[in-house]
Amino acid sequence: METALEPSLWRHGDFRRYWGGQAVTVAGHGITTIGISVIAVVDLHASTMNVALIAVAGKLPALLLSLHAGVLADRCRKRPIIITCDVGCALTLSSIPLAQFAGQVPLVQLYAVAFLVAGFQVVGSNASISYLPSLLCGEQLKEANAKLGATNSLADLAGNNLGGLLGAARAIALDALTYLVCALCLLTVRHREPKPEPQPAGSSQWTEIREGLDYTLNTPVVRSIVLSNATTSFALAASSALWSLYLLRELSWSPTALGVVMGAGGVGGFLGALVWRGLERRRGAGPVMLGALALNPLAQLPLVLVGPGTAGQVVIGACLLVQTGAAVAHGGLQRSVRQELCPAHLQGRAQATGAWLAFGLRPLAAFLAGLLGTLVGLRPALGVITLLLAGPFVILWRSPARGLRSSLTPALRPGPGVLPHVTSGPAGSSTTTCRKAPPMPPSRTHIRELVTAYLGRHPGERPDLGPLLEALDAPGEVTARAALPGHITCSAAVIDHDGRVLHVQPYASGGKWLLPGGHVEPEDATLMAAAVREVHEETGIPPAALCQSSAFCHEPADIDFHPIDANPAKDEPAHQHYDFRFVFHLVPPATETTVQAEEMSGTDWLPLDQVTSLTMRSKLLATDMSAGPEPVNASVIIHDNAGRYLIHLRDRLPDVWEPGVFALLGGGRAPGDASLEATLLRELAEEVPGVKLSGLEPYAVEETTSVDGLSVPVQVFTAVWQGHPDSAGLREGILLEWCTVDMLDRLPQSRGLGDLIRRHAAQHPPATTGPMPHHRLPADGTPAGTELHVVGVHLYLQDPDGRVLLGLRHPDSAYAGRLWHTLAGHCEREDAVSSLIRESEEEAGLLLDREAIDLVHLVHSQDSPAASPRIQLFFRARSWSGVPQVREPDRCVEWRWFNPKDLPDNTVPYTRQAIEAILAGRPYSDMGWAR
Repeated sequence: METALEPSLWRHGDFRRYWGGQAVTVAGHGITTIGISVIAVVDLHASTMNVALIAVAGKLPALLLSLHAGVLADRCRKRPIIITCDVGCALTLSSIPLAQFAGQVPLVQLYAVAFLVAGFQVVGSNASISYLPSLLCGEQLKEANAKLGATNSLADLAGNNLGGLLGAARAIALDALTYLVCALCLLTVRHREPKPEPQPAGSSQWTEIREGLDYTLNTPVVRSIVLSNATTSFALAASSALWSLYLLRELSWSPTALGVVMGAGGVGGFLGALVWRGLERRRGAGPVMLGALALNPLAQLPLVLVGPGTAGQVVIGACLLVQTGAAVAHGGLQRSVRQELCPAHLQGRAQATGAWLAFGLRPLAAFLAGLLGTLVGLRPALGVITLLLAGPFVILWRSPARGLRSSLTPALRPGPGVLPHVTSGPAGSSTTTCRKAPPMPPSRTHIRELVTAYLGRHPGERPDLGPLLEALDAPGEVTARAALPGHITCSAAVIDHDGRVLHVQPYASGGKWLLPGGHVEPEDATLMAAAVREVHEETGIPPAALCQSSAFCHEPADIDFHPIDANPAKDEPAHQHYDFRFVFHLVPPATETTVQAEEMSGTDWLPLDQVTSLTMRSKLLATDMSAGPEPVNASVIIHDNAGRYLIHLRDRLPDVWEPGVFALLGGGRAPGDASLEATLLRELAEEVPGVKLSGLEPYAVEETTSVDGLSVPVQVFTAVWQGHPDSAGLREGILLEWCTVDMLDRLPQSRGLGDLIRRHAAQHPPATTGPMPHHRLPADGTPAGTELHVVGVHLYLQDPDGRVLLGLRHPDSAYAGRLWHTLAGHCEREDAVSSLIRESEEEAGLLLDREAIDLVHLVHSQDSPAASPRIQLFFRARSWSGVPQVREPDRCVEWRWFNPKDLPDNTVPYTRQAIEAILAGRPYSDMGWAR
């Protein structure tokens, strides 16, 4: 992957211009950092507090301006902001050599220049960091951050040395020139940013600032990274406020020695930038960031112990090399994580929030450092600061970021949804409008579920899909065009009423007829959505004219793996396509097609036995496709024969169809369902296992539209149940409740629900005059009083050293957040061993042998008198294949082996009880029952 991406980035003209401008600016910043300190200490003989106040002036804008700079970057195009700030820095800095030429630079001017230049840098730097993701993405973005880190370190090295060698005023004049060079470089960038979307009417700057804060503080990985950065920044700001004074005055260094030794840190930064990407690929993003943070205090400690002289200068130079290398490696990696996780419309505010938290407290840190240095002396003050540098390591160690395996972890992103804006309504009332957050590409969890389902139908194709499975476990976005050596594409087989399949003939195919399809775009929430969009774009058939096939439903009928030749015209090397192929039925009897004239020569409908893709043809011919468009969803009108109807309040989550409204119970058909009645009963068992229906029969077929725009025929059933909603055992959604017809108008409801219930009520008057008593009807053949139990399966897995495998639950997990737990799951409509085998592969990539699985313990538990009791089955696997992987990072962030006699304190209680019982040879235990 590295070799393929490197040349294209070197040939990326716009990035080269951006890169060059940033490099000269960093060199200039290093010049000014040394120059102002030398003028204050050497020329003006400033006191300890005066030097600290200059540092305060240079850090105060981060506190005052960062959040507003983020709003500006998200409201406006970022390149003009960067150019304006560069020109402002150049003009401000030029005042120092002019004042030096006229006589002497007053101390107050140093305060003013430090403040103004820092203000321009806060605004410009925020725009610059959030501008880069608009130029590059994926692996190129990470490579760009590594290159910027390397060249910035070299530029900083040159700047620090020039600051000491040229003389302060001349060096600062050179810095002013570097800012003008950067502005000229950016003026030549050809890429033009899209104009940001206008903010909703009445949206205030504080509302937008709050969005950036909410995103940062409510995204666990981002929050932990930003807080560790803030602690590091506070400690380093305190250190830098005293460092020049400590070296120049207490250790009696010359300005030249200061510039040379401090510049040696640039060499370490250059080396750190070169190695962090390789370390990340081998060790993972979380461990590399932790290692870098651990080096900070360790490398700082010798700096406060050495004395004056050349030996001390060598020791300090070596420690700065290590510390700066670790800082640059950590900085480039954490920046890549945050840039890739952040939605495009929040880039400016997210970066600004991080900068505000990281740099906003620097003035206070500098002031406290000056005060502490005045009270106890410079060396003891720097010793206290060294201890403070251990804090960031502790913060990151205790966070989910610790388990990151790559810089791009889509499952840890905040889900797509709406961002609320509170605006003023009539007469001062408060109204809420919603702006849709930019969508994100299909998640790895979604893709892996499709692949798992496909391999369940075609296990013999696992070797052929090996490259795809490896890509799903590797860093990067597997649906992105830039992903190499291969990426996912999507296509569709559209079948008309005569059983023919739609084909297109692209000019680029050399006269071949192909299924319509193409690359996945960022707005495609699912792979099926990508296929639907491609059909519409290439043939003009709208999504509403298509419906899912009942034979394949939402799963791909075929996954094809084929090579793509290099395309020099588009700067694309040879690569692979993993093509997911979905099947749709054409809803109307016939339709007109409209091709993209610049890409397609025409369309044609071919019989099933003439489908041009051999693998897709074999899949279609092996399946009964004669049914045509038919319902693929089932729902049920549940009533109590007394005029009441059972309705279900759905979760308000981004991936829920019609979220936050009342609807009927039901769901979508799965390929294994024998009928729509089987679909409905499976869905009810998953959602409300306590609901046992009587008199189930078909009622009507309703038409609706899916989130992808597809036509969805829904088979509606009717049935009777007379139980209490609390006894239904609701597992999905928010609420289950009885309602009457006259209540419907007062409830938020799914489209068509009210009309459907009113129609049924008019056709089926209540059989009784009053509501039936709330009780649970016994299931067929079930003794009265039987209590339904939830069955859980758990994997007791030991390595050759006898250690047991536990996973750390995600902090936001619905169950056992931040606790260690065995690999576990709930039985669906399957036997317990099959459930364990399925969960082991889905959660950790482990393959179990059914014949080598033994039941070793059972825990009969009850969390509370109102909760369903549980039977927890623990199985030992005597053999397995694979290495534990974090495949569902929204549930588990890390797998680790533990001595079963020394489990961590934060272990799930019944898991600890079961492991202790297994070691003691006891096959049964219970928990939570009143005795």
